[in-house]
Amino acid sequence: MSLKKIRSIIALSLWVIGLMSNLEAAPISSEPVHLEADSVDIDEQKGISVYRGNVVLNQANMRLSAVEIQVFSHKGKLQKIIAKGNPVKTEVTPEGGRPPIFGTSLEVEFHAAQRLVIMQNSAKLSQGRNEFQGHRIEYNMDKNLISAHKSTNGNERVKVIIHPQDTNLQKK
Repeated sequence: MSLKKIRSIIALSLWVIGLMSNLEAAPISSEPVHLEADSVDIDEQKGISVYRGNVVLNQANMRLSAVEIQVFSHKGKLQKIIAKGNPVKTEVTPEGGRPPIFGTSLEVEFHAAQRLVIMQNSAKLSQGRNEFQGHRIEYNMDKNLISAHKSTNGNERVKVIIHPQDTNLQKK
């Protein structure tokens, strides 16, 4: 897999995770992708790249950190991305002065063909004081549909906290 393909896959994965957190469609940034890891193993024949050890991805207004990121491709086309961490952390700084959006979960998956992002195991999204959390959060990019699920044992239920906007602040 060429460096150009790796960069485009990383850019797409970072954008998708940022997109899920931001829940707004946006083009993939033309900004450079900055990647740091303790190690990387690339198996071009199998189409698997594994980045390990304090993996940090930065691009424009998005950041992702994980213990490990696995990228699966077939004939140069992205199939799936799995990020694992303790937790995986995402941060998106929206335009227009809105507060940053933070996401955490123990695992994040992106399924390219289905355009589906799955955050699982203690998944949480927050912006300002607003929070959305559950055992599993799924975002279907094509349908702009988000769903959250409790854990199978019921210990980790879905929780949503929405703070009304202060109308006096909006008028200023």
